[in-house]
Amino acid sequence: MNLANKITIARIFLIPVFIFLFPTHPDWLINKSEFIQHIDSYGIYYSTLVFLIASLTDKLDGHIARKYNQITNLGKLLDPLADKLLIAAALILLVSQHRLYTWVALVIIAREVIITGIRTVAASQNIALQADQLGKIKMVFPCFLLIFKNRS
Repeated sequence: MNLANKITIARIFLIPVFIFLFPTHPDWLINKSEFIQHIDSYGIYYSTLVFLIASLTDKLDGHIARKYNQITNLGKLLDPLADKLLIAAALILLVSQHRLYTWVALVIIAREVIITGIRTVAASQNIALQADQLGKIKMVFPCFLLIFKNRS
C-alpha cells in the first residue's frame, strides 16, 4: 500500500475521532465522567481541529499520488468516499445540534449520492470521471462552512 492510500485511510479513521470529539454526549454520560465533561466543554475546538486536519489530508494525498505516480484504483475509490463520509458526518452533527437546517444537509448529501451514482455507472462502462478543478474547489467551500459554523 502506497503513502497516498495510507493518508486516505488515516482520513477515514479520523472520522470517528471527529464524531467522538463533537460535543453531542448525553447528560447522563457527561455527569459520570470528567473526561466527557472536558470533551463537552472543549470538544468543539478539538473536533474542528480534527476536521481541519482531515480536510487538509485530502489535498496532501492527492498531491503525493500525482507527484510520485501513486494513483491507484483503491485511491480512486477511497479518496472521494472519505470526503463524502467526513462531510456527511459533519452535516449530520450540525443538524443534530440545530446549527444547520436539515434541508441544507439533505441537499448536500443527496448531491453527493447522485454524483457518486453517476460516477459508478460511468466506471462500469469504463469511463473515468475524475474530479476536475471546479469539483475540488467545491469541496473546499463546505469544509470552510463547516469549520466556521462549528465554531459559532
